[in-house]
Amino acid sequence: MNADIQVHCRACGRAFAAPAVLAGQTVACPGCGQKARVPRPTAAEAAERQRTLSSTSRIDVHTGGVPPPAPPRRVVIKRPKGA
Repeated sequence: MNADIQVHCRACGRAFAAPAVLAGQTVACPGCGQKARVPRPTAAEAAERQRTLSSTSRIDVHTGGVPPPAPPRRVVIKRPKGA
């Protein structure tokens, strides 16, 4: 399931996507600039989103006693102008 919520502007009729974290809030329509409310997901949609996020989200944690090595540093050598 996508993390965006479909919003329909009542002023111009345009449909656009808003991040789920804005559910219940008012945002400006990108088409006309009028205020449009981002709908809250239904209980079924919220449960499906939670199930999808919990089954697909994964955080890799290093479990060894020694932390992983730092990535190599990028070295930039600047030459003087005219050289």
